[in-house]
Amino acid sequence: MIKSIEICFDGYIQNINFKYFENRIHLPEMNFSDSFSLKFKFKYPILRLRNHDYTWVKPNKSYLASELCPKILQLSNGLYIQANTVKGAWTISPDNTTLHWLFNQPYQYPYTQYENSNNQKITKHHKYTINLSILKLLATKHPLEFSRSKIGFTPVVCFTDHCDFDTRDNLKTIRTFFKKYHIKTTKGIFLNQFSKRETNASYETDRCELKSWEQDGHELAYHSLTQSIREKTKALKEFENFTPLQNAKTWIDHGYQPYNFTLSQKNKTIEAFMKTARTKKISFFWTYIDNASAQKGILNQLDANSFSLNQLLKATQHFGFVHRWSLRIKGVLFYYYESKKAVLVYKMIASSYKSFKQRMNVKNLFLFLKQIVRLSSLVITPLLSLKYKNKIFPLSMYKPIVFPFINNTFLFQTVEINDFKNGLSNSNQNQLLKDKGFVILHTYFSVKLNYHKGRLLIDDHTVNPAVEHNFKILSHHIKSSKLWNPTLTELIEYMRPLFNSELTLDASNKVVFKEKNYLLTRYIK
Repeated sequence: MIKSIEICFDGYIQNINFKYFENRIHLPEMNFSDSFSLKFKFKYPILRLRNHDYTWVKPNKSYLASELCPKILQLSNGLYIQANTVKGAWTISPDNTTLHWLFNQPYQYPYTQYENSNNQKITKHHKYTINLSILKLLATKHPLEFSRSKIGFTPVVCFTDHCDFDTRDNLKTIRTFFKKYHIKTTKGIFLNQFSKRETNASYETDRCELKSWEQDGHELAYHSLTQSIREKTKALKEFENFTPLQNAKTWIDHGYQPYNFTLSQKNKTIEAFMKTARTKKISFFWTYIDNASAQKGILNQLDANSFSLNQLLKATQHFGFVHRWSLRIKGVLFYYYESKKAVLVYKMIASSYKSFKQRMNVKNLFLFLKQIVRLSSLVITPLLSLKYKNKIFPLSMYKPIVFPFINNTFLFQTVEINDFKNGLSNSNQNQLLKDKGFVILHTYFSVKLNYHKGRLLIDDHTVNPAVEHNFKILSHHIKSSKLWNPTLTELIEYMRPLFNSELTLDASNKVVFKEKNYLLTRYIK
């Protein structure tokens, strides 16, 4: 079945002595804590592969099976090959006889840290220590696949809402709206009241209303602790000493709060942040990572091919000139490049334009035009070249939507959605149903800024009717059990066993879990 196995690390390629018995491929005891990959050369061509949508696909260059996708293939001799763990990612070579099993690659497990005096955004890469002996390929005629959804092989839509624009009035409006349509969300809150906006809601001032959210089935999550930033010493002390809410397990970073996860390496260490967070029963963390902004055709985080400039150009072609190009430029700088240089150019453009509007003089005009030239040099080539337009955004390449971090915690990344008219359109929902898709959305339900096209609210008391129609469709899918709409905690708690479970073969050569768990599974016929 196997001709050879090679391991690739630090620029070296080394043959591995392996054993094949009891329909299992066994690897030797070797520890790796940096980037490496395994290369399996089969005696027979790969006939087909199990896709993220639970269908069979022919071998293709875009195939990649992440932790949340089945790692199952069939050889031309009819035998099925399945990984004994969800760890790592699978890809295949163009010759259709070679499987690559990848670990600790750049962007496979990303998270954000802000560094230096000007808070430069840096993408870090989490790495696991892997012993090769725990990795096995199982040869079987009865492969087993797991459901990402608690209601069984359906799509997943999870909302994580940021509370930057929450007021007492719009909180009630949105809660009433969600109750009408049976929508659940992970509701970000400011625990304490400290804001430059007088009407900003917080748990301190609006406890009764936010408790009503919990009673309606939503979960509360910390969006840091306050809207505005206190003096550094006071802020760090506030984080150390705050009394946690009983059921809040999710942390969503906000602003440049000095105690944030994304500033933990700058002010202390990630381990120190996690130690405090765990004493507060916090387990799940968002670190400023969005795959893209949702638009038509851009939603399902398991479909990495939809996160590209080519897809963004298609999704925005019907917009007005200014809106169209603002979304495209943001897409290039934030998602295509995903670099501190590109983000800095975006910030400099915004800053110089603001200065020019305030003082229209020659000096400010020159500075603004200088930034326009810098922007053009970054944007023009990728938007015009087919070679670059089809490149998958780095943060979407390995589909690291949810992954274990340290001390029994998890990190998650999201798709930002400001435009519910297009991002949550009927066509997007139908495609999500067809593909058995998966998306964690980063929302601002209460925002009322005019440039947020397709926002939920027109004002604090009025829901946008054009958007309401899409939520009505979503509600129908939820009530008819065609789609699972969990809170983030419900989602990760259901999926938690997946990351540590091991598959094996029973006496009849069927794939089974080594230890029982509550994941929904089925055999592939």
